[in-house]
Amino acid sequence: MLTKRELDVLVHVAQGKTSKEIGEEIHISENTVLKHMKNIYYKLEVNKRQKAVQKALSLNILDMSALSIQNELL
Repeated sequence: MLTKRELDVLVHVAQGKTSKEIGEEIHISENTVLKHMKNIYYKLEVNKRQKAVQKALSLNILDMSALSIQNELL
């Protein structure tokens, strides 16, 4: 459903990072992050970051343990 890059972006969103911070961390422009977010919103049928994270969690696209592991690696 989501591409690997979209999932990468969504994991960072779930960690509370801004588009600018996400872009800097994964070496893409802020505009590219926003484009990925637009695609995520469309695919998950939502219109806000928090709703995208909630829906991804409910669909098991993201899971809390993976988010915790990601935070420990940073």
